[in-house]
Amino acid sequence: MNGQMTKYDKYLQSLDDMQEPKVPNARFEMRKLIEYAKEQGKRISELSIAEKQKFIKYL
Repeated sequence: MNGQMTKYDKYLQSLDDMQEPKVPNARFEMRKLIEYAKEQGKRISELSIAEKQKFIKYL
């Protein structure tokens, strides 16, 4: 085994030690968000965070 393989093995070992990402249990109502943005005459990227959060439903 050369040096590169041992570094790769250490990298794989470090992945095993990592925690799983914690994703919140939520739904995003994209269709309603698109309709809202059209009504406001804006793109979704132009909406404020507060406006976007209206369409996130945490379960």
